[in-house]
Amino acid sequence: MNIKNAVPFLLMASCVTNYAVADTQKVYGRIWLALNSSDNGLISYRKENGTGIESYSSYLGIKGDQKINDNLKVIYKFEVTNTGGYYESSKTFSPKNNYLGFENGYGEITFGRNDSVFKTTEGKIDLFNITSSDMATMIPGNDRLYDVATLYTKKYMNLKFGVTYQFSSEYSGNDIAYAAYYGDPSLKNDNYYIAVAYADGLNGLKSERFSYSGKISQIKIGLIYQHSKSLIYENLKGNSYLASISYKVGNGEILGQYSRDNSGLGLIASQITSKKNIEDYDGYIATLGYGHSLSKSTTVYTYYSYTSNSEKYSSAEHHLYDNAVNVSMKYIF
Repeated sequence: MNIKNAVPFLLMASCVTNYAVADTQKVYGRIWLALNSSDNGLISYRKENGTGIESYSSYLGIKGDQKINDNLKVIYKFEVTNTGGYYESSKTFSPKNNYLGFENGYGEITFGRNDSVFKTTEGKIDLFNITSSDMATMIPGNDRLYDVATLYTKKYMNLKFGVTYQFSSEYSGNDIAYAAYYGDPSLKNDNYYIAVAYADGLNGLKSERFSYSGKISQIKIGLIYQHSKSLIYENLKGNSYLASISYKVGNGEILGQYSRDNSGLGLIASQITSKKNIEDYDGYIATLGYGHSLSKSTTVYTYYSYTSNSEKYSSAEHHLYDNAVNVSMKYIF
């Protein structure tokens, strides 16, 4: 989508701002820019070495609902994200979550483009979500999919369920994912969160995931285990792990995270060589950072990441590493 295509959306957003309060509509968004310096380009949103500006899913959205009767309402969301417009002009806007659906006392169902329920089980465990050190560097399956129906039940006794079904895809499998959630992923209402998920065919993967996070005083810990098998490349399957810990200090938070993978299905593995050529893989990424809240809407971050990767292709072992230093500021509205 170019600037000309985005103008009608921006005009619509400005027109509904005053109407939003009265009709349960909301215009919202995020601007998140970073300065990232990577030695070899493996820990880089732009997949480039050197220092440059990165945009972490800066976006603009409209969401809301409209009551049909006492038992049913229409819900909707429309978002566009600025993927590369801050440092190049060829990739300015792209679709984010865009759906229309219904909600009642039992839950909700939506149709369109949406995060899979498999993806949402990560909760808040990935402390560097969306950045160049996102868990996706090692762990596959966090997909936003098109042409899907997404079902969530209401929470009952702290337990809820979710299903994603993709109507058409180019991969084998049943194109479906199931998830169960227990507790509060933000750890605000509960001191624990547990989720399990299974995906079959979504984005060419068959995967199982277990997620856990807990809070003790000012300390939060998170764990993810996942087994993945590619339905496209028979040579790619294995296990992934993630452990995270954070400690709140005043308006700031110290952040630490480690993830490892031997499936070869993460983003870094496929940066080194094409997935079809990978014969064996083992890699990890470790990140230490700090986030500080300047206000309710503005947060600044800094982190250092290191990754080490052993990958076999063309019958030879290759060892690649990268270091990255990152400073960013996020503004939400």
